Order: sequence, then C-alpha cells, then structure tokens
Amino acid sequence: MDPLKKAEIARQNGAKSKGPVSAEGKERSKRNAITHGERATALKLIVPPHSACLANEDRQAFYRLYDSLTAKYRPADGAELALVREIAEFQWKIDRNKQMESAIYNRELVRQGARIVGSIPELRALEISIAAQESLTGNRTVAELRRDNQQNLRAINQVQRRLLQLQKHWPATAPTPPVREINELDETPADGKGTNAPVEKLDVNGPVTNNVIELYREIFHKNTMELVGHELACDIDNT
Repeated sequence: MDPLKKAEIARQNGAKSKGPVSAEGKERSKRNAITHGERATALKLIVPPHSACLANEDRQAFYRLYDSLTAKYRPADGAELALVREIAEFQWKIDRNKQMESAIYNRELVRQGARIVGSIPELRALEISIAAQESLTGNRTVAELRRDNQQNLRAINQVQRRLLQLQKHWPATAPTPPVREINELDETPADGKGTNAPVEKLDVNGPVTNNVIELYREIFHKNTMELVGHELACDIDNT
C-alpha cells in the first residue's frame, strides 16, 4: 500500500476515536496530566525523580555525575551498579554541603560589608573577609557540614573497597568468541526430501562483533528475498 494512503487511513481511524471507554482506560487517562503538559512540568519541580536530589537541585547534573562514575568504575552487573549509585549519592551530598558552606560565607561577607565603613579602600576586601571568618568561627552549621563531608568521604572509600572486592572475586565474564554451531539434521529441506547435510547456525549469544553483523545480514537477506518473491507473485496475479 502507498505510504501516503496508509497514513491517511491512520488519520481517519484516529479521528473516529472518542477516548477511552472502559473504566480501566479512563483511570489510566487521568494520569496524563502528571506525565505531559504544564502540570507535569510543575510537578517535576517539587517531586525529585531520585532520592539523592532535592526539589531545587539540578537533576541532570546528578545524572551526569552518575554517568561519569559509571564510565569510571565500569560496573559489570546490577550489584556493582548499585555500589556505583551509592558513590554518586555520597559525592552529590559532598558537593551540596560545599555549596551551602560557600553560601553561608557569601551571606556573611555581605553582612560584614554593610557593617564595616571607613576602612582603607585597598584593605577593605581583606577586612571584610577577616570579619566574616571571625564571625563564623565556631558556627555550628559550618561545623556540621564539614563533619558530614568527612563521613561521606569515609563512606565513599568503604563502598569503593566493596566494589573492588566484587570485581576481584567475580570478574566479568570474558566475551564469547564467535562460534558457528552445527545443527542436527535438517528436517525441512528445500527439495522436500530428507537430507543429512548439516546446516550452519549463527551463535546469537556471541559478541557484538562480526557475529551479530552476519546475523543481521542473514535476517535482512531472508526478508529481502521474501519481499521480492511476494512482489513477483503480485505481478503474476495482476497479469
């Protein structure tokens, strides 16, 4: 069938749709507002997709961190991938604590800048920094942030050791070399008569190198031959 005609028929059939009819379909359609449109965008701002991200944090930045650590540690299975995710979460908390500590110091710099007047212009910035440091010495929030960072660093080291133990004791399976298996007797020969000729079969579980290329080549060749045969049959029928 002509693709344009096929698309037109699809549009006509789609125009006949009156929406979900069953109770299950109607219930499913109610959730469209939380996956598409403006409401979905608003929900993304308050519902983090990952437990490590807060509502006001850049989730894409977390995913980039997670992807970079995955490329670094190269986990071979789900168990190793879970450990890499733990490392990403701890590192994300460390980065967050550093940002909050910087924000606390910047806020104090602004306060001290408004308080200190009449100082030497060349020394004003330094005096403001000294005053901010003196004001924040012994600050409990800064101390807690630094203590939490030390705990997260220790946790990362522990998870790294666990990951290395897994990779050492259960190394990734070596890629299977390309193998051509020999099937049993061909039960359906093309000539309709029994034959004992062995038939080569591609190893589907082999690596993604030449083996898969040959497999796809065989599939596409078979589909192409069937399509050509079908077109020839249609031409004969039309004549």
